[in-house]
Amino acid sequence: MIEIKRYNELSSEIKQQLDFYIQAAFGKSRFVQKTKWAIPHWNIIHFSNREIFSFYNVVERSVRFDNLFLKVAGINSVITPEKHSGKGFATHTLQQTKDFLFNDLNCDAGLLLCADSLVSFYERLNWRKVVCPVYVDQPDGKLLWPANTMILFKEPEEVNPTEIDLNGLPW
Repeated sequence: MIEIKRYNELSSEIKQQLDFYIQAAFGKSRFVQKTKWAIPHWNIIHFSNREIFSFYNVVERSVRFDNLFLKVAGINSVITPEKHSGKGFATHTLQQTKDFLFNDLNCDAGLLLCADSLVSFYERLNWRKVVCPVYVDQPDGKLLWPANTMILFKEPEEVNPTEIDLNGLPW
């Protein structure tokens, strides 16, 4: 069963579980530790018998693509706990909730920031690597994002920006 909930409506128990998995996946990275991150608006969680099989977070934001502003679903922390890894739960969760992003939230695009090792995973799900500078906010000002950015449209589109500004903290 996949549950979609606002982040501020999650129980403290579920938030603790998600934080545990996020720390296990990303907590050792110095880059992750020193970066200030956006607080998610939504959580998408794949449960089975009250156990988390996979999840991800969504930040809704107006993002600048060159001189055009698009409503974006910023995807972060796509995580499957290790004991369920490799069984397709993240793929299933992302595919089953695509309509929520584009129809319910009425987003123009999905955007995620990811490591090199995950690019091929997202490409298999029709995400496309962005090949332009991406800027994010940090307490010290604007920063050029140093890793990959992936984009997904409801229908295949040929939007090739020369610059993207997330207009806020990374997610």
